[in-house]
Amino acid sequence: MQMQNFIINDSVEKYHKALPERIRAYLNQRCILNEIIDKFKIGWNGNAITIPIYDRNGEFLFFKYRKDPEDESDKAKYWYDSGTSTELYGWENIDEQFVVFCEGELDRLALESKGIPAITGTSGVGTFKEEWVKYLENIPNLYVCYDKDDIKEGMKNTKKFLEKLPLSKYISLAFLGDGKKDITDFFMLDKTKEDFLKLVRKAQSLDDLKFLDYLSFSEESFLHPSQDFINNRGYFTIPMTEYKDNKRKQIYYMVTSERKLLRLENEEEFYKKYKFHINHLPAIQNQKTRWLNNLIVEFIRDEYTVNPKNIFNNIKNIYQKYSEMKEEGWYDILPLFVIGSYFYIIFETFPYIAFEGIKNTGKSKTARITIRMSFNGMLTTGLSDANLFRIIEDLRCALGIDEAEELRDKEKNQSLRAILNAGYSKGAEVLRQEKTNKGTFESRYFNVYSPKVIANTRGLEDTLESRTVKVVMLRAKGERGTILDSESSDNWPEIRHSCYCFALTYFKEIRE
Repeated sequence: MQMQNFIINDSVEKYHKALPERIRAYLNQRCILNEIIDKFKIGWNGNAITIPIYDRNGEFLFFKYRKDPEDESDKAKYWYDSGTSTELYGWENIDEQFVVFCEGELDRLALESKGIPAITGTSGVGTFKEEWVKYLENIPNLYVCYDKDDIKEGMKNTKKFLEKLPLSKYISLAFLGDGKKDITDFFMLDKTKEDFLKLVRKAQSLDDLKFLDYLSFSEESFLHPSQDFINNRGYFTIPMTEYKDNKRKQIYYMVTSERKLLRLENEEEFYKKYKFHINHLPAIQNQKTRWLNNLIVEFIRDEYTVNPKNIFNNIKNIYQKYSEMKEEGWYDILPLFVIGSYFYIIFETFPYIAFEGIKNTGKSKTARITIRMSFNGMLTTGLSDANLFRIIEDLRCALGIDEAEELRDKEKNQSLRAILNAGYSKGAEVLRQEKTNKGTFESRYFNVYSPKVIANTRGLEDTLESRTVKVVMLRAKGERGTILDSESSDNWPEIRHSCYCFALTYFKEIRE
């Protein structure tokens, strides 16, 4: 449909003839030529600029009004008569080979003044009728160019447009300086038709935008839902049980180095509030709380004083109470391993601890108390291979491996061997095949970097031993090492509390 002439309407003609020279000059200043003003019958009703809107057949429908540019009141800039509905402004360009879909009527007229066919909607960028798609999709070279005043909202509407019309492309005005936002502003910078066509040649498809979204998304901050230290802040995620309407629900809170609590129930809501992405929450129901609520409150309220020397000595005393070691120096090394497990992620590597000795030397007990004090400590007992990979990735846990004699045999326990061979180094990943709900298999990488504690009698193979600090255990000759440990034999929550607080308080200095 090539529509060159509009059906004459008395009001349209009347208002056009009444157009004052000052309004014509204003439109000229906005890069709208007199021939376009006359062609499209832009007029004046005595109070506002009138823009006649027509249907597909060239029949006049209604006026879109633009406030007098000299009117400094806070009245709306654009409006139209009540009872009217959203319409396309530019139906006559539907059969053109090249069309720009823009945001407003004056932008459309500025494009027409440059010889560029243009269309816009009359109710703003957020209003788009589905029935328009069948007309617009036949335009072989259709481009959308919205204002850049609200980039986020503008891109949202642009993507909606491109999703409805996937063969169209997006012309970006993001480069315009402060105070400049639309097509009219572009041409008012003395830009020509050729300048605009250069933008057209750089136009992006929906796939282009999705790829750019991916790039920007990958550069944004990702927060691991366990232990993380980014942007000079530290974060620990703590599971908590919430009771509401007689129902029990596990939620999470993040404790920060700024002594704040951030509620983490929904990944999308968390991003809106704090601008951090979280891929997923730990897929572990009834996760054990390692940092007690009342102790967290002490830290948040600044009621706990972090004393590094006391923390070190308290952990050292635990080892001296329960374990007999060949060299006294190990009583200094092991507290550092425990404390370091609370911020191990800031290091490029973190060596394992291996307790070795003949039977009844307390190596299993020493590994057990190490795990009990370390960050998210967990023993491998009863864990399937699949759970083992997920738990390390989700919880960044200190993993305890008892009775590890099989590790010398390369043919046995290959999953655990793969974890240990890679998991001493930051960024370490292991590729595994997992069975899907459909019964097929898919490959996936798991991050397995975390502190590890090993107890065995036969030693380790050379490769694994090179990643390990080996502690040789002795049979107890006196009271030291004969005391049995249990969940209530010491104040383990208080020790863990001191390590959490130390990590959040001193991680920046240690990273330096």
